[in-house]
Amino acid sequence: MKNNVFIMRVLFLILLLLIVPLLHSQQIKNFRLEGVLFDTSKRAVDYATVTILSEVDSLYVKGNVSNEKGQFRIENIPSGRYILSVTHLLYKRKYVNIEVQENTILDSILMEENVVGLDAVTVTANVIQQKIDRYVVFLQGNPITKGNNTKEVLTLLPGVTNEENSLKINGRDVSEIYVDGRKLRDRNELDAIQAENIDKVEIVHMSGSEESASSMGGIIDIKLKKMSNGGYYGSVSSDFSVHFKGGHYSDNINASLNYRNKNLSIYNYTYFGHLKNISQYNIYSHYKEINKYIDMQTDGKGWTNSFSDRLSLTYDITNRHSIGGNFRLGITNGEPINRSESTVKNNVGERIDRSESIIEEKLRTRQYQAALNYDWILDDKGSKIKFIIDYLRYNNKRIRGNSYLYNLDKDNGYEENTSDRLDDRTDMLEIDTRLEQRISDKSQLDIGLNYSLNNSKQFLDYKKWENNIWVSDLDLSDNYKLKGQNYAGFASFSSMITKKITYKVGIRIQENKIEYNSVKISKQNSKNYWGIYPTLNLMYNIDEQKGNSISLFYQKAMDPIPYSAITPVVIYNNEYLYTKGNLDIKPVNYHLIMLGGGINGQWNINYLFGFSEDVLFFKTFQHEKDPLVTYTMPVNDGKNYMQALSLDRTFKIAKWWSLKAIGRIQWLKYEGVDINSSSWKPYLAINNNMDFDNGWGGNLSYYLEPTYKTQDRIYKTVHGINGKIYKYLLDNKLLLNLNFTLYRHNRRRITNTLDIWSKRHYTTNETGFMIKVIYNFNGGRKVTTKQSKSIQDYYEYKDN
Repeated sequence: MKNNVFIMRVLFLILLLLIVPLLHSQQIKNFRLEGVLFDTSKRAVDYATVTILSEVDSLYVKGNVSNEKGQFRIENIPSGRYILSVTHLLYKRKYVNIEVQENTILDSILMEENVVGLDAVTVTANVIQQKIDRYVVFLQGNPITKGNNTKEVLTLLPGVTNEENSLKINGRDVSEIYVDGRKLRDRNELDAIQAENIDKVEIVHMSGSEESASSMGGIIDIKLKKMSNGGYYGSVSSDFSVHFKGGHYSDNINASLNYRNKNLSIYNYTYFGHLKNISQYNIYSHYKEINKYIDMQTDGKGWTNSFSDRLSLTYDITNRHSIGGNFRLGITNGEPINRSESTVKNNVGERIDRSESIIEEKLRTRQYQAALNYDWILDDKGSKIKFIIDYLRYNNKRIRGNSYLYNLDKDNGYEENTSDRLDDRTDMLEIDTRLEQRISDKSQLDIGLNYSLNNSKQFLDYKKWENNIWVSDLDLSDNYKLKGQNYAGFASFSSMITKKITYKVGIRIQENKIEYNSVKISKQNSKNYWGIYPTLNLMYNIDEQKGNSISLFYQKAMDPIPYSAITPVVIYNNEYLYTKGNLDIKPVNYHLIMLGGGINGQWNINYLFGFSEDVLFFKTFQHEKDPLVTYTMPVNDGKNYMQALSLDRTFKIAKWWSLKAIGRIQWLKYEGVDINSSSWKPYLAINNNMDFDNGWGGNLSYYLEPTYKTQDRIYKTVHGINGKIYKYLLDNKLLLNLNFTLYRHNRRRITNTLDIWSKRHYTTNETGFMIKVIYNFNGGRKVTTKQSKSIQDYYEYKDN
C-alpha cells in the first residue's frame, strides 16, 4: 500500500511538470522550416548545428540539430528574411539566404568537407563543443586516436584520468559508461574498442536526475562510427605481459565486431584472459594495550581465467521504431594462494613467537544476462520514448581452506585448520521507461519511472578441523537472504534564458527498501530509505568559438546501496586479520556543488564542494577474545567535508607532440565519534602523446599522489612512470604496441586507532612490459549502427 501511494505521488509530480511547458508551447504558432544536409559523397550530415540568423544584424533567432539522416526542422519562425547558418566540425560553414512566409521545405543543402590532409590523418581545428551539462569531443580523424584504444584515449580528454585503473572525471569515479546507448557491464570492453572507431565522446560532469540517485560521479557516453547496409568494422587483439621480477604475468585475447545488414545491427564482444595472482605486502603492527608487535610478510600466487561474450542486436522496425536485445555470458575460474609468515615481538624488539598461514581458494563465478529495449521516435523534433527491461543472474561459489601454524618457536606449537564455503546467487532486474519530449528548439522535458530488484541468497558454511573430523562452526555458518527494491520517478527540464545562458533543472524521488533474514535471525528485518534528489545545471557560454564558458552544478546524491556489505560473510586474509560485513549499515546522502569553466578550449578548471553525514567506511577493530587479531568492518560514522580544485591544460609542443598536464588539490575533513582528521590530498599527472608521420608513435606518462589522510588511515605517496610505443603496418590495419611500466613506487597505508598502529606496505614489483598485437578490419561504408543497452553495475563494497 505504501509503495502504491509513493508511486501515485511520483506520477502526480511528473504530470504537473509536464503540463506547464506543454501548455506554454501550444500558444506559439508560426511557420516551420525543413531541410536535409548532404556532403559531396552523398552522405547524410548528422548532428550539424542549423541556426537562423537575423538578416539585419545576424543575431540568433532559432536553431536545431540535424538527425541521423541529415534532416532538420525548425518551428515557430516569424515571417521574414533570414540567413540560414549550418556548422559542423567536419565541414565548412554554410550560409543560405532564405525567406519564410509559410511552412517551407528547402532544397538539399550541400556541405563541403573542412579538412587538412596530413598523410592518412584528418585534422579539425576545434573538436570540443560545450553543452549545458557536458562537453562533446569529436574524434573522427583526430590524431589522438592513433595507436590508442578507448580507455587510453579517454585519459587524453579534459578532466579525465585513469588512477589505479579507475577512470575518474575531475577526481571523482565515473558512475556509468555508455557505448551507443548501452551501459557497460564489463569495462574491459574499452580495451577492445579502438579509438579510431569512435565518432564522438560526451563527458557529463555530474550525473543528472535521469540516473540513479547513487550515480554520484560523472558519465561517459561513447558514440561509435556508423555504418550503412553491409558495412562492418572491428578488431582482434592479443597481449602478453611480463613483470621484470615476477615473470609472465598475464595474457589476453579480445575481439569486437560491428555489422549492419539492412535493418539489423549486430555488435559482439569476446574476451579471454589468463591472470596470475601476484600480491606481495608487508604489515607491521603495534598493539598498544598489550605492547606487542607483529611483523608479517605475505606472498600471493595462483591464477585466474576469465571468459566473456556479449551479443547486442538492434532491429529497426521502421525509421521511428526499433527493438533491441542484449545477451551476455561471463565465466571466471581462479585458484589463488596466499602465504604469510608472522613474527611476534615484545616492546624491546625481541622475537617471542612465530606463526605461518596458507590460504587456498577455488573461485567459480558465472554471470548470465538478457536485456530488451524498445525505442520510439515520436516526432521530427527527436522526441522519444524508451523502454528497457534488464535481467542478470550472478552465481558465485568460493571454497577456501585455511591452515594456521602457531607457536613455531616454542615446544607447544600447534596447527589450526578451518574451511569456509560461500554459495551466492544474486538475481538483478531493472525496468526503466522514460519520455524525452522536445517542446521547442530551445526546450526539452524528460520524465521517467524506474524499478530495480536485487535478490540475493547466500549459503555460508564454516568448519573447523577438530579430533580428526570437520565440525561446523555454528557461530559463523548461516543461510542468508536479502531482497533490495528500488522505486523511482524523475523529471528534468532544460531550456535557454538567452542565446548564451542555458539551464537544466531536475528532481528524482527514490525509495529503497531492504529486507533480510537468515537462520540466525528469528524475524524478517526490513529498512526503508526514501528521499528527494534535486539537480541543477547552469551554463554561461561566453564565447562558443573560443571555447570560453562557465558552468554551475548542484546535485544531491546517495551512495550506492552496499548490498555486498550487508551480509554476515567473514573473509580471512591471514592468521591475524579478517574482514566481515555489517547488517546495520545504511546508504549515505551527499550534497555536491561544482563550479567549472573552460578557457580558449585549452584550460579546464573545476571547483568542487561536498558534504555528507553518517559516512560509510571500513573501520579497524580489535578482536574481543584475541588482542593480536584485528578485523575491518563497514560502519556509518561521522561527517565528511570535501573541497577540491582541479586544473588541466593541453599544450601543442610540436606538430607531432602534445602534452596534457593535470593538477588537483583536495581538502578532506572528517569528524567522527572517536576520530577527527583533516588533510590535503594533491594529485599531479603529465601525459605526453606523440604521433609521427611514418606510422610510429607513443606516449609517456608520469603521475604523483603525495601523502594524505582520511578517517583512521594515512595513505603514503605513490607515483610512477609508464608509456607505450606503437607502429602501424599493412596499410594501418596491423598495430604493434609495446606498453611498459618503467617505475612505480607502491602504496603504503598506515592505520592508527586508539588500540592499534599498523603499516601495510605493498611490495609487489609492477615494473615490466606488455606486447600487444591488434588487427583492425573493416568493409563497406561507415554510416550508421545501433546497439542495445546493458544492465546496471553490481556494486561491490569492499575494503581497499
